[in-house]
Order: sequence, then structure tokens, then C-alpha cells
Amino acid sequence: MSRQIQNDLPELVDAGVITEDTAQRIRDYYIAKEEESPNRLLLVFGTLGALLVGLGIILIVAHNWDNLTRTSRIVFAMLPMAIGQGICAYALLRRRPSQLWNESAAVFLFFATAASIAIVSQVYHVDGSLKDFLLTWFVLTLPLPYVMRSSATSLLFIFGITVYACVVGYVESDGTPWYYWMLLACVLPFAVSVMAKVDGNFAAFHRWIICLSLLITLGAFDSRSEMLPLAYMTLFSLMILLGDHPLYAKVRLISNAFLVVGSIGGVIVLLTYTFRSVWQYTSVEAFVYDEGFFVTLLLVIAAAIMLVLAIRERGVRQVHPNSWLFLVFIVVFTLGSINNLFFPWLCNLLLLVIGVITTRRGAEKDNMVILNYGLMIMTVLILSRFLDTHMTFVVRGILFLIVGFSFFAANYWLLKKRKAQKV
Repeated sequence: MSRQIQNDLPELVDAGVITEDTAQRIRDYYIAKEEESPNRLLLVFGTLGALLVGLGIILIVAHNWDNLTRTSRIVFAMLPMAIGQGICAYALLRRRPSQLWNESAAVFLFFATAASIAIVSQVYHVDGSLKDFLLTWFVLTLPLPYVMRSSATSLLFIFGITVYACVVGYVESDGTPWYYWMLLACVLPFAVSVMAKVDGNFAAFHRWIICLSLLITLGAFDSRSEMLPLAYMTLFSLMILLGDHPLYAKVRLISNAFLVVGSIGGVIVLLTYTFRSVWQYTSVEAFVYDEGFFVTLLLVIAAAIMLVLAIRERGVRQVHPNSWLFLVFIVVFTLGSINNLFFPWLCNLLLLVIGVITTRRGAEKDNMVILNYGLMIMTVLILSRFLDTHMTFVVRGILFLIVGFSFFAANYWLLKKRKAQKV
């Protein structure tokens, strides 16, 4: 219980606002709540401590590695994993379950498994690449988040399979990381259960790492990049549909990674295609029906289904305007690939409309962040046109003045509106 509440309770009792019995029940409630919820700082340091202990064991063994027999090496190879499994068993069998014990034990076993795999492979000279090692590691540790109810291990797992996808798709470039989707689908039910809690650090971290993972790995599935803009625009629309769900209505904007990444990402893709030079490298005749095409098709189907469900649930007007971007961009991108003379200006117009709508939404919702974001979209659009159009300094100066006064006027109006509502 916070010190402020402790100090206020006697004052409220003396003032007759609450009774002594009510004050005691409030104390009991906060004491019980503190006992149930783990100390966040202790949880972080416990998880970090488990990681450092595991690394320490590996380094000590590595220092004396040359003096050990093969049997001793195998024993030491399996020792970290055996210790981790023992700690996990103890954490599960405790009379009072502790999230601190669960998280620390799961993280220790997660890295101990990797160490054991690496040492055994070295002892027996097992041939294999980095992608094979990573895939084996994540397949073996997949049950950990579910068995231990460990959110930290879930985050590490998603981060790890992202690294695996990058190794396969970007570094080695000798295949398509299809196993990434399978592993992500396997851990997704647990991640969804964490994100369903809405508030909390682990829920926010899961939303952010899933968004960044999809953002990073999507390019690994398009070998020739012709379909990449469509894939990313569809992914951003899908994120907006997820982030705009009523479940996240009361979530802070910084915690709603789906909405933040989807909105900014869609604007960046559109802004890129406002430049005429980009369209010179886009041709519908160069489209290849490869992995990138089918991934894009699956994303379009998923986004279309989500859009239909959102319209049926909330109505057309309540759906986020940027949710429609993937449909509009498919038409613009396809037609612009055939004839690119007119469509850069269409992207300019579309981006301007998004800026105006976003500014209006910010004013309607009394949200200065959204309002200024809409104004920023229009500002960036104007700045980008200075790079590929011939405007005089007078015209540019006038445009800057208009945008600057728009920022002042919009924010002043919103502050005045808030002040009038408080009166």
C-alpha cells in the first residue's frame, strides 16, 4: 500500500467520510494485493540473476575444458540443464506459487538448454549450421512458457525465432524461414493470454516484440521484393485493426504497439511512394508468384476478414480510417505499376487526406498527441515535396507559415476547449 493512502486513511476516518471498519478493510485489501503481485524490481533482477548464473557456469567449465575427459565434458554439458530442470520442478511444487521463481527458473533452463546443445555438438563434432542450432534450441524450449507460465521466456522465445528468421532469410539467404511461422503460431496462444490482461509491463512488451518481429522478418519471405510494399501495407492495416479493438480502448498509446507501429508504418510506405523515382522500379510485369506473393495473399485475406468482423461489430464509422489503407493501396500500387505518371500524386492526395482525418480525430477525441500527429503527417508531406519539385523560396516560406500557424491554432483551440469543459 502506498504511503499516500496510509496517511489519508486516518484523516478520512476523522472526517467521517469512512468508518474505521472500512479503513481496515482497505488496508487488508492492499496488503493481500501486494502479497499476490510480485515485486517488479525483484522479478527483473531475479531473471537477470538466473541468466548470469547460467553464463558463469558455462565460463567456468570452458576455462578447464581442455583438461576434461569426454565423459566429464558430457556431464558438465548436461549439468546446467539438469540444474534448470530441478529448479523448475521446485518452483512448480512450491506450496505458494511464485512468479519470481517461475520466471527465474524458466529463463535459466532456457539458456541452459542452448548451452547443453552447443557443448554436446562440440564434443561429438556434430556438423550443423547456426540455423539448425537455433531451430533445435527453440523446438526443445517451446513448452517452457506454458509449463512455467513464464512471460519472460515467451519474450525471449519470440526474440529468438526472429533471429532465426533473419539468419535464414537475410544472412544465409539459402531458403525461406517457414518454421518461423510454425514456432510463432505455437507460442502465440500464450502470448495472447498475456496480452489479454491489457495492462502490465509484460502485456506491453509482448505487443511491441510481436510487432517488431513481424516487421523485421516479413522481408525474409520475399526473395525479389516486388510484393514487399503490398505485404507491409497489409501488415500495417492488420496491426491497426488489432490495435483499434475495444479491448485496448483504455490502454495507453505507448503500450498499444499495434496501433502505433501500424499507423506510422502505413504513413511511411505511402510517403515513400509519393516520390516519382520509386515508381520507376515498380512493374506489375515483374511480379513473381513465389513465397512473397503467397505470404502477401495470406495477409490480405487475414486483413479483409478482420475488417469485415470489425465493421459487423462496431459499424463502418467506428472503424479506424487507416484500416482501409491496404485495399486502397492495392489498387493504387497495381495501377501505378502499369502507368506511373499520375499515381505519385494520388499517393500525395491520399496521405494529405490521412493527415486531415487524423487531425480531426484528435480534435474529436480531445487528444493532443493524435492531433499533432495528423499535423506532423501534413508537415512531412510538404517537406518531402521540396525534394522533388521546383518551388520558389516564397512559396516554400508561405507553406511553412501555414503549417506553423496550423500547429499553434489547433493546439490553442484544443486547450481552450478543455478549459471551457472544466468550467
